[in-house]
Formats: sequence, structure tokens, C-alpha cells
Amino acid sequence: MRPCAKSIVAESVKTVGIALSGLLCACTADGPAFQPATTQAADQALVYVYRPDTFFYSANPDVPFLYLDGNQLLRLRIGGYTWLEVDQGPHTISIRDSLLGFPIDTLEEIQLEAVSGETYYVRFFQDYDGMAFVGPTAYAMTETMMMIVPEKLGRQEIADTNYIAIE
Repeated sequence: MRPCAKSIVAESVKTVGIALSGLLCACTADGPAFQPATTQAADQALVYVYRPDTFFYSANPDVPFLYLDGNQLLRLRIGGYTWLEVDQGPHTISIRDSLLGFPIDTLEEIQLEAVSGETYYVRFFQDYDGMAFVGPTAYAMTETMMMIVPEKLGRQEIADTNYIAIE
């Protein structure tokens, strides 16, 4: 290979590597490491919503959207969390899938009956659940769930996440 061609190939490989690494990082949370919320109004409940780190979906740049009572809050990246203060009473927390950066179908939704002064941990999780075969074609199956988890488990899992600010 001529010296000029080697240089072009090396630069191309470097550019592709940088682009891929940027793409992979775009789907994971990169804010500050978890810190408990420092304020909580006495007449409100504190809700942590988090998405544990997982390899599956980590290369997908189309990150789902988090909604509270029908209002879009943020894109819930892998390894990320946010916290909300909500009034006492019923609330709907939902995750909508994304297509080219736009929210589409609801993936998961839960109802939370918030009690003032209480803290809740809501985990959203997507992971690989095996392969399905239809004729000669294989499809990856996924497990998607959102649930309120016990405080002990929530505190343990959220410790490994990074903050995502509400948009």
C-alpha cells in the first residue's frame, strides 16, 4: 500500500471508531453519579425513576421517553435516573418508545398512589430474553417492564446510575 493510502485508511478507521463510540455513549446516562435528593416538601412524595445498566439496547441511539401524568419529562437513558416531587394522590408514570427521536407507542405504564412524605423507586428495565425463530429468520425477544420496587432494592440498584436532568 502506498504511504498516502495507508494514511487515508488509518484516518477512516479512526473516524469510524470515534463515530461508533459517540453513538454508543449517546444511549447511556452521563450525568453525575447518584446522589439522594436533598429537598422534599413535606406535602409531597419523592419518586425516583431509574433504568439500570444493561448491555442489551446499549447501542440503540433511540432512547425511550419518560412521562408523568401525560407530560413528557426526559429521555430515560440506560444507567440513568431522575427524581420527581409529586403531590399526594394518583399519578401515571409511563415510558414511550422512540422512533427517530419522536415518542410513539407506550411501552410500559404504572399507576402510583403517592402518599405525602413517602419515597418510591420506579425501575424501568429492558433486556434480552432469547431468540424466536420464524422459518429461517431469527428475532431477538426482549423483556420490558416497569415496576415500583422495594426501597432496599431500589437504593441498591440506583446507586450505580447517573443523573438525568428533566428537560
